[in-house]
Amino acid sequence: MNRESITAHLEAHTWKSFRGAVAAVMAEDENSTSVMAGMYSQVRLGKIFPTRKENLIYSLIVLITPLWLLLVKWLVAPWAYPKRARELRLSRAADFGPEANHPEIVIVLAAALPSLYDSFMRLLNRLDQGEASVAAVIFPPVLKHKRPDLQALRCCVRLSLYDELVQLPARELFAAARRARRQYREVVARVTDAQLRAFFILNRRLIRLLFLFDDLYEAGYRRMFSIVRPRLVVDNWFNGALRKVTRELGIYTVMLQHGTQWGDDKEGVTQDEDELITWGEYWQANFRKAVFPHVSLRPLGCPRFDAVIEARQKPRDPRFYAAMKIDPQCWTVTFLSQAHGFRFPEKARLAYQEVITALSELVAVRRHELNFIIKLHPHDDRAYFEAVLPPASRGEVRFLKHEVPLYDLFRHSDVAITVNSTAILEAIAMDLPAIQYACEQVPDWLDFCTDGGGFLVRSGADLVSVIDELRANAGFREAAQRQRRAYVARCLANLGQATEKVADHLLAVAARLKARG
Repeated sequence: MNRESITAHLEAHTWKSFRGAVAAVMAEDENSTSVMAGMYSQVRLGKIFPTRKENLIYSLIVLITPLWLLLVKWLVAPWAYPKRARELRLSRAADFGPEANHPEIVIVLAAALPSLYDSFMRLLNRLDQGEASVAAVIFPPVLKHKRPDLQALRCCVRLSLYDELVQLPARELFAAARRARRQYREVVARVTDAQLRAFFILNRRLIRLLFLFDDLYEAGYRRMFSIVRPRLVVDNWFNGALRKVTRELGIYTVMLQHGTQWGDDKEGVTQDEDELITWGEYWQANFRKAVFPHVSLRPLGCPRFDAVIEARQKPRDPRFYAAMKIDPQCWTVTFLSQAHGFRFPEKARLAYQEVITALSELVAVRRHELNFIIKLHPHDDRAYFEAVLPPASRGEVRFLKHEVPLYDLFRHSDVAITVNSTAILEAIAMDLPAIQYACEQVPDWLDFCTDGGGFLVRSGADLVSVIDELRANAGFREAAQRQRRAYVARCLANLGQATEKVADHLLAVAARLKARG
């Protein structure tokens, strides 16, 4: 089975059906969840198969990771970690007395994604004002980029998962590497589909690497929570290693909704948490179709969306237009990309070629009347879009990635366009007119248009027509705004107050667990 035949097989089926086949294979093995993460990391890069160079890097990381942790353990830990442990674990012991090392609530900052980080920092700042003892679990990427924010908190405990990994015994580190190889062999042995089996084999080094890290993180969490013993752990739903440990140790777990979810979509759905906090009633109904009945769903809202209300109240800043070199008198059209290989590697590439062609038509006929910005997804490459843009349009389009905060960009935009980026929901919450470009190549569009959140277009001419109507017809704009606000009311509960609602609920859960003893 060669790569070409596998690629042809994948292109003949949607990624969702392929994902379902993989999920069925892995359903028998709870330790195999990392395989899916490995596949996602591949398709996010727009690729199905790793290069020789990548395979070599994956192999080296599998070999070096245990050795590196041992090196730190033997050479650094003896003199650095006793002091560091006191700083991390006993920094605010005086405030909470004997419970300083046994916090009631642990917030896990397990991802450096800005959206997740903002939600958890809002919760930490709110919980930090309460009576419950709170801990923040941090990862090296989060610590590196956000340490000033974390240091400002008075949380009694600041835990680093990396510290726990360094403290693992040498035999545990090398056992993790052996388990990664064994788990990979067990999964492949159960695969009966020839194309799927070939996929696993061609990606074996990456999959083993992800098994290794999943195993190490699981061991780190087990060590950490065996010592700290929290009553309640809060995280996003993608952290499979954490969920397994909390279930094993009997720790109550609350997960926060991170992205969109429909009832027929099993991606990211967890079955091990006790509660799942959703963004609103609309999402709760969809989640109920996908999760086990024992999971309690709470439509309390999304803390990071509270920033929408704050951003709405700020006036537009002339410096934004000067920095972007665009005309403040013109309407600003912002296109929100999603990583072009996220679900349909080749089909998504064709889809973006289609939508960029449509945007180019808009640029061609309205170049002196509109400003054009492409907001790149963190996994997208500007060169990819520039290669797709016709030469005549390249000078008219501005690109942004991390240079401007998303809500600041929305504050200075007049209309937002996407194919399937969930950031469009935040644009709608900011009261921006939203347009979805329907690509035949990517059938799983976000479902906001059919519910009144925006407009669905299928060609460059339709795109021009809708934007012209929005600019020229005040009645059309007002009708669209009424529908948009009704959609927001259904989808985003407690907008502007979600942090308070979620924090109050977590404190109530912690108090209930404490009363039980």
